[in-house]
Amino acid sequence: MKVVLVSLMLLLGFIAIDCSESSEEEKTDEDDEMQEISSDYLNWKLEQPKDSDTSFEKFIESSSTKIEKMSLSDNRYTVYVQTGDRKHAGTNAKVRIQLFGSKGESSERTLNTWRDDFKKGKTDTFHFYDRDVGEILKIRIGHDNKGVSPGWFLDRVTVNDAGRNKNYVFNCYQWLSSGDKNRQVSKELRAS
Repeated sequence: MKVVLVSLMLLLGFIAIDCSESSEEEKTDEDDEMQEISSDYLNWKLEQPKDSDTSFEKFIESSSTKIEKMSLSDNRYTVYVQTGDRKHAGTNAKVRIQLFGSKGESSERTLNTWRDDFKKGKTDTFHFYDRDVGEILKIRIGHDNKGVSPGWFLDRVTVNDAGRNKNYVFNCYQWLSSGDKNRQVSKELRAS
């Protein structure tokens, strides 16, 4: 029932107010869940070919396992990406991340929201669920090198592992650019 309600609310473009008696914490958790599903839908929609069916029903159909039957071994990750405060530091390319840990690796994730992400001097926040990778040892982060200004100066990435209530910091302080002397658009970074 909850998935149908969330689906309907997202499809219609608004959030309904739950009139049942519940604590503020429960309402916040439900709001967070709806926001994460909205973000997942927007990310999925951005990755689809222009002429494909990007209806919310198609998203639910392709994502039903994740939404309805999220595995108990899944973990919530929050990723904070800090773009450098330099001239032309931001990017409009699609940025992707993958986590590597003591128990394995996550799927590769596209970090996009409806906002204008990865601007000079800004920190962008992304939430996703994925398998528990254990203690996070390193990440791979990069971009597709497409768009008007794909070069990107990445300061650092912080990953919050909600299951362990732990933050992992990955310092970069380098350009991810095919035009830079290193000619790298992705990097593997170890936790500091």
